[in-house]
Amino acid sequence: MIDIKHILKDHAYQNIPLNYEEAYELGVYALEGCNGNKLAQKQSIAALCALHTKATYFWKRTKRSIKIHGHRLPKNAAEQIAGICAAIFNYDIAVSKFGFFNPNISYAMDNCGMGGDIIDTANVSTVAAFIAAAAGIFMCKHGSPGNARRIGSSEFVSMHCNINTESAKRKTEKCLEDTHFCYTEALDTRYKR
Repeated sequence: MIDIKHILKDHAYQNIPLNYEEAYELGVYALEGCNGNKLAQKQSIAALCALHTKATYFWKRTKRSIKIHGHRLPKNAAEQIAGICAAIFNYDIAVSKFGFFNPNISYAMDNCGMGGDIIDTANVSTVAAFIAAAAGIFMCKHGSPGNARRIGSSEFVSMHCNINTESAKRKTEKCLEDTHFCYTEALDTRYKR
């Protein structure tokens, strides 16, 4: 059972990131909240918000903090991020019928970027994905609609390249196999269980 008081008192309020195991447990608990457990929803949102600080991400382990804390501490915040992500992959995306792609290729590269500009030009990562695919690298570009700007990679590839950003899983896999390029929507809720 997750100890939210420990996460808040001994980690968030001290700007100490969670170790991988604690973060994984918090990720699983957050998914319980997504599935209707109201207490898990409220507590996990509070914990995730409290842990999401610049001070926590810049925290460095010291001998003093190890001595005071009483259990294994991470070297930095990377473990916290990895643990939460792993829980989401294992308990949500991996069990979704739209979950992980399995194209008939030996490897593929994924890239993403920080968004486009205000005049509807492609962002660098989208252009890089097209260039890499043209050079023979299997590219599974993922992106999203414009958020802070008018256009994101989703709008660019759908409007200017006529690519369906929400194709069926097998169709997307086939596109990657045949053309070395496919596009997946980062915010596509179909990948959730």
